[in-house]
Amino acid sequence: MIRLTELIARAQNGDQEALAQVVERFLPIVKKYSHDLDHDEAYSDLIAWIVVAVNRYKPKSNWGKNELSFYLSNKKKIE
Repeated sequence: MIRLTELIARAQNGDQEALAQVVERFLPIVKKYSHDLDHDEAYSDLIAWIVVAVNRYKPKSNWGKNELSFYLSNKKKIE
């Protein structure tokens, strides 16, 4: 199995298959949170968030560490 960091690096270099594999690895948590939020758009929002996160990811930084928690808490407040 290819390491997530390697897939992210490939995806950042334009490898669409690597990006698809990153998204696929996160599908269980995406499904769980979109179900927990009971929000139709949550699934597509979370997939879009993953794509943005992959493109913005910088190795050895803390970027994104709390962004998913922030997203989920804001979605719950809206509902």
